[in-house]
Amino acid sequence: MPLLTTYEMVVALFTASIATGLYLSTLLHCLRWLLFTDEGWKIRKKISWPFLIATLSLLVLSTIHLSLALWETLEQVLQGNQTSSSVGPIPWSDVVMCTVVNISVLITDGVLIYRCWLAYSKSRAIIIVPCIFWIGGAICTILQVYWQVIQSAVIKTAWQPVNMKIGPGTILTPFWGSTIIVNIYVTSMIVYRIWKVSKASEVNASIKDLRFAIRVLVESGALYLIVTIPHFIVWWTTNSLAIVLMGWINLPVVCSAFNLILIRIARHRAEERTVDRMASKMEGAVSEMKFDKNSNLPSHSVRTIWMCVDWSKPQFRPKSNWTPTFYSYFSIACVEMPTTKQVLEDTGLIALILLKGVAAASEAFPPLKGVTELALEITNIVSAFRSNKKQWKDFAQYVQKALACIIHNLPDAPDSRDDLKQNMIHLKDTLESISKQIKDLQQKAMVVRFWNFLGDPGNIEDMKKELDESLSLFHLNSLISSQLNIAEIRSVVDNIQHHLGRINSMLEDKVASTLVLGTLSYAEGAAWNPTRVCLPETRKALRKSIWNWITSGDLSASAEIFWLADVAGSGKSALAHAVAQHCYNNGVLASSFFFDKGTAGRNTPRRLISTLARDLCRLSKDIAEHVALALEEEPGLAVAQSISHQFQKLILEPFIRNPIHHPVVAVIDALDEGYDPELLGILCNDLPKLPGTFRLFLTSRPIEEIMAAFSKQQHVISHTIQIYEDENQHDIATYARLRLKEIAILKNMRPNWPSEQLVIKFINKAGGLFIWVSTVCEYLSHSTAPEKKLRILLADDRLTALDAEGKMTKLYSAILTACDWNDEDFVEGYNMVMGTLVASKTPLSVTALQSLHRNAEIQISEIISPLAPLLIGSTEKNEPVRLLHLSFRDFVTVHARSSENSRQFYIDEQEHSQKLALLCLTVLNEDLLAGTPGTGYLDDSASDACVIPQVKVHQVPETLWYVCRFWTEHLMQVGNPVQPEITEALQFFFANTLIRWIEICTAIDRFQKLSALRYWLKINVSAVPSLQDSSLWLRLSRCLHHLSRGLSELGRREEALESVEESVNIQHQLLDTSPELNKQFVMSLILLSCRQSDVGYREEALQTIQEAVDICRRFSDDGFKMFRPDLATSINTLSRCLSDVGRRKEALQAIHEAVERRKRLVMEDPSHEPALAMSLNILSARLSELKRNSEALQAVRLAVSLHRQLASDDPIFIPDLAMSLNTLSARLSGVGNKTEALHAAEESVKLRRQLADERPAVFIPHLAASLNALCARLSQLGRTEEALSVAEEGVSLRRSLAADRPAAFNPDLARSLNTLSARFSGLERWENALQAAQEAVDIRRELAIHRPAAFNRDVANSLDTLARCLSKLKRHDEALKAAQESVEMYRGLSDEHPEEFNSYLIGSLRTLSRYFSAVNRKAEASEVLEEAQRVK
Repeated sequence: MPLLTTYEMVVALFTASIATGLYLSTLLHCLRWLLFTDEGWKIRKKISWPFLIATLSLLVLSTIHLSLALWETLEQVLQGNQTSSSVGPIPWSDVVMCTVVNISVLITDGVLIYRCWLAYSKSRAIIIVPCIFWIGGAICTILQVYWQVIQSAVIKTAWQPVNMKIGPGTILTPFWGSTIIVNIYVTSMIVYRIWKVSKASEVNASIKDLRFAIRVLVESGALYLIVTIPHFIVWWTTNSLAIVLMGWINLPVVCSAFNLILIRIARHRAEERTVDRMASKMEGAVSEMKFDKNSNLPSHSVRTIWMCVDWSKPQFRPKSNWTPTFYSYFSIACVEMPTTKQVLEDTGLIALILLKGVAAASEAFPPLKGVTELALEITNIVSAFRSNKKQWKDFAQYVQKALACIIHNLPDAPDSRDDLKQNMIHLKDTLESISKQIKDLQQKAMVVRFWNFLGDPGNIEDMKKELDESLSLFHLNSLISSQLNIAEIRSVVDNIQHHLGRINSMLEDKVASTLVLGTLSYAEGAAWNPTRVCLPETRKALRKSIWNWITSGDLSASAEIFWLADVAGSGKSALAHAVAQHCYNNGVLASSFFFDKGTAGRNTPRRLISTLARDLCRLSKDIAEHVALALEEEPGLAVAQSISHQFQKLILEPFIRNPIHHPVVAVIDALDEGYDPELLGILCNDLPKLPGTFRLFLTSRPIEEIMAAFSKQQHVISHTIQIYEDENQHDIATYARLRLKEIAILKNMRPNWPSEQLVIKFINKAGGLFIWVSTVCEYLSHSTAPEKKLRILLADDRLTALDAEGKMTKLYSAILTACDWNDEDFVEGYNMVMGTLVASKTPLSVTALQSLHRNAEIQISEIISPLAPLLIGSTEKNEPVRLLHLSFRDFVTVHARSSENSRQFYIDEQEHSQKLALLCLTVLNEDLLAGTPGTGYLDDSASDACVIPQVKVHQVPETLWYVCRFWTEHLMQVGNPVQPEITEALQFFFANTLIRWIEICTAIDRFQKLSALRYWLKINVSAVPSLQDSSLWLRLSRCLHHLSRGLSELGRREEALESVEESVNIQHQLLDTSPELNKQFVMSLILLSCRQSDVGYREEALQTIQEAVDICRRFSDDGFKMFRPDLATSINTLSRCLSDVGRRKEALQAIHEAVERRKRLVMEDPSHEPALAMSLNILSARLSELKRNSEALQAVRLAVSLHRQLASDDPIFIPDLAMSLNTLSARLSGVGNKTEALHAAEESVKLRRQLADERPAVFIPHLAASLNALCARLSQLGRTEEALSVAEEGVSLRRSLAADRPAAFNPDLARSLNTLSARFSGLERWENALQAAQEAVDIRRELAIHRPAAFNRDVANSLDTLARCLSKLKRHDEALKAAQESVEMYRGLSDEHPEEFNSYLIGSLRTLSRYFSAVNRKAEASEVLEEAQRVK
């Protein structure tokens, strides 16, 4: 160090202390933003450890430097006024001080270079120059230490400035020069990058943020250089004080500049996020900016900017359906508009910018990307139009703004992810249709376009209507309209990063909920309806009372029921809808369920609890997670027969453990139309166990059983609408006056109608019944002489004395009596129509009713017209027609029979259901023809392949779909003796239509089981020869066999199992000694065994295949050669089943036998060579399981040799060759021949790429499997980067497959994600590895919910991977939790199959022991190890 006087030392120390004080103040601010959330002083969940470590490192180094400066100053003061000479053998204080300063500078320079690297999308080229200078600075630091330590004898003369001798001073000069160059270069490059993108951006908020970032970087860089440049200059002067002074203040100033960047960016972010609540998304991502490499794009392109957030952090990465690029970068789209004429003006421009941004960054939800791209395509097309230019431009604006509004409101959409996807697909189809129409116009010749000029406005209006229909599906009500709030859309554009993050978060939440909700049945149409609420002016006092009760709930009390019990027609349902609406508007509605006796799914409590549970999951993520866990532990809960058990596990326990502190309201209407004793028990005994914030509003008629159950319950607050009280009379009067006024306008009545006297009489006759008023008014509105009809109704003085039921009976009789009962056609039509409405399983439209009664000479609409007052939906041909009220249903099916005057109105529900059976069969036989959508794929002439088409309900007529769904239910109500017409129709159906019925049901909905139908046929028509024809049933069994294959290909494994089970059961009844029948039966048994294995029924699969082997052995031993190939095939399958249950030695014996049999068959007939090659592959697998690797390799080499020869003769065997090469690669790897294993894997990939290019739908799944194998081989050879690239390609392929067919490909996607996690782990990219592992766990959990036996092992495996990643990231508690779950799963598996899973359990226990040790739970670690030893 230069020589200084004591005075100079004190001055230097004083100055350095001031600078350090300023630095410490910035440090405290910096730590506040690094450690605590933006909103307050809560510790961040995700801390940016690299920046925190760098900050604390600078603190330690600065403290060391200041301490040594103080020590040297004190030492010199104590020595007197002697100059500091750094005397001593080695000047350690000087060595440490200089080294500390250099290291601090290197840290800050390194962070700056890192920022530059991120800003240029991790471009290595851009940081080569600063890295060279940074390395030069590091070398200078090493040389400095060398001169100060090794050459200490010449130190004194080496510190002379200007004409220095060789020494530390000489080294420091280039060091400070290099850091100046680094800072100027890097800061300039970052600033240039931000400025360039800012210049191109048209998004105001983005420009503001970018310019602020520029200012922060420039100002911090200037502060750094203001001190560093003078520090460099003073080394060339003779002023020792200046050298020491600048040296001592340099470090705190450098540290302050570093801290200021972090502080200012964090504070700016917090201020901005105060508005849009983005703070929670920003945790752990302080002061990092990223930009796309390709920002210099031409006009009409999207420039992508990444800023402010490190999207590689786990909290920002989506769980599924996002590409790896999207994991690392999230985009804001800044659109450079065409320099030619603008397509859209201000408002349209905002929407267009938003759509382009979403089109560039919507991998999270692919349907959204397709929709936005089509909207942009339409804009581009119409921009070229010259005729009707303004109308086309307005239409483009309409499309853009409507789509922008959907995107704006998408995060708050009430629909599930699947519903959103279907709606998006429907919207995409609409936009494709519109785009095609516009393209057709564009391609027409100019002359034709001229003649079409006048038709353009009409075409545009038609397109708008078509678009509006699709937009209405999103249930966003008034949010989607032409009158859009452009300020809101602009806000979305300005905060598109936040908004797409909200969409992503919404989708993640909904994906997570889907894992739970998808398994729970949901009653469609059971929710509240805003069109059915009571008038705002009515029920005011009662509604206020109900709301006060709702808001009075106390968490410490018990849940309560507000039971509104009154007669039918008193307005209970309208009030229930109004209560639900009010609760919804105030954010406290949890769920609503409106029972309906006439609607399937809403006339029993079977779906009530599951519907409530699904809705509650939407209220709280914690409740959703609890329900998910309950379903994972007990998958049968989703379809449990006991709703009490469902309530306990899906509602009571989740709600108690995750209480909601604000009121939560459920609304159940018309309990009397769907209750059972078990539900009453839940309401009386279990519901009070819920917290007091849970409120149930319940309505019903005062049924005796319900009254008895509720009468002594303290938690039930009962209320009755006193229909004769003043308040109810006032409400009735309000409603009646309104309806009568509407009728007066509708019927063009005289001005003073109705008179006040008539109104009062009308109200008095109503007796307080809203349904009476409503029904009368409906009757009058359909009448040609309403005044006369009303006078007749009011003339009956007996009406006032009747009770509610009597009033309604009298009214219904009066309305029906007014019909023409002397007309035989009407009488026939009444019984036909009313019988169908009462007996049908779901409401049908007028058009469907006419089609169903196609052979009747009566027009349905003519019959319905006089009955319209008693029906809902009768005025629209395509709307479902429903009975007006349950009281009317009761009248025609019960009360009408009790009186001679009304007996003609009586309808026997069972009788008409039997009639519907014949009508349904007639429609099936006449309408379900060849060529109907969803049929033809099970044709006898078809090959073994069965491709089930995707068909939507709207592609099939309403009547046909109804009869397809419900004809068997109607038939079950037909008893002996069966009408000849039904028998005849059944004969035709089974001979001609049965297969097509199975096809269409499977294509649109699901496979319909036949066991109940076969039983009915056996009981009721067993004497009909044609229905017992064995050839008919054999044909059916073959079709079901093929159908099982098709269902399995689609991942519909449970249905595939049901289908082949039906096939086997049919054949079992037909079996005799015929070899042909037994041969077909054996093939079905083999397939049944495979399907049972697919769903995890391993023991059952083994029993099934053993039966097939026994049959084949018996016939083969009896000399039937036709069974020899089947015997080998069945033994192949037997080997696999034995292996699945852990009986591996027996499995090896079985496959050895199969191979020997195949060899003998090949000697007789070379056409069996492909089967022999497949058996050799299986033999290789069995040998490998027993660690007999050399023999396994030998077997697969033979298989490859055979397949190679076969493929050279016939390309059809190339897929088999690729498969064998995959197996060969694994076996070569097993014996350590890694290079040859890699060659085999590469050849397999090459072959499958060629196949995938030719037939992608068939071979892309196989290509993905080969990529997984290639990835493993590359990893074994240490080529980790290549392995990672291959793994990412495999995940990408399987992700796209799973997006279209999740049931079929989600298992493979999870496997690829596990592989990807392993590759990231090999590169120590633990965050990336964790994300891949977590996604694999999520997918496998969902699979295990449906099929635990098949996928629990996979879940446990993924949990092990997840635990390892968490452990590496020091998240030991989470790692321990994952490991414990894995052990529990392996314990269950080991209990069932100890031979197979004991080794896995031991390994998992040992891993768990390590995790216990990591959190200092040594005793538990020892216990786990002891358990592992016991298992071993």
